[in-house]
Amino acid sequence: MSAVVSIRIKTDAAASLENGCLSVAPGSHLTEPLKERLAKGTEGGRPEFIQLRKPVWETNSAHRGRGPHQRREYEYLPLEVKKGTLILCHGNLMHASGANESDKGRMAYIFTIIDGSVDCPADAYLRPLDGDFLKL
Repeated sequence: MSAVVSIRIKTDAAASLENGCLSVAPGSHLTEPLKERLAKGTEGGRPEFIQLRKPVWETNSAHRGRGPHQRREYEYLPLEVKKGTLILCHGNLMHASGANESDKGRMAYIFTIIDGSVDCPADAYLRPLDGDFLKL
């Protein structure tokens, strides 16, 4: 099980390649360690990726014995979905969004669940506005 899971619900017009829909690399959560994280940009700048000192691997049995030697290239699958679609993402799933080259928005509600034992850095890109997470 991942320490992080996100639930995304598409809230506006359909997501398409033209408006930069979410794309995922199927299977990447099983073979790739986390090597970097997204941090808030300095002085209100754009978010930036920061290299982790040590890659993070899952610890459950599905990941034992796997290592960087199994690295491979992934084909990203675009998730062109309708308004109201729910997408559940494992915390290690490699994902990306393209540029929105349309006149349509691409809004989604994203609910992220993080294991309470995980220490979240103060410069983490996704943080509540009041500065702390709600512990469940």
